[in-house]
Amino acid sequence: MKVIGIILLFISTILCGAISQAQETPTSCHSEALSAEESPRMACDLSEIKEQIAQQSQEFSQEMRQIKREIALLRQTMEKPGIKEIFAGIGYIFGLCGVAFYFSARKRGSDSQHPKKE
Repeated sequence: MKVIGIILLFISTILCGAISQAQETPTSCHSEALSAEESPRMACDLSEIKEQIAQQSQEFSQEMRQIKREIALLRQTMEKPGIKEIFAGIGYIFGLCGVAFYFSARKRGSDSQHPKKE
């Protein structure tokens, strides 16, 4: 569950960075529109806008592919038990055996200390 939260945080920071970067960089449309000598018609060409959108879309899809690869790699590593889990399982088994030996020794000890009266 923590991994999913980290991945979502990572994705949101990437998207926020891309949005703030897009807001900081002025496009040629804004600079051309500000000049007083320009005609009142729109200075930006639709092909320019399409190129910018295509470029941003390509960058976004490239980042998404990288994130998908990282998620797949995380899933692969989480499916297999690691050294930590293996030693934890062994320790759990030894702990259960220790508790069983403790109670069996306690039972035998109480029988040998108090001889049966006949």
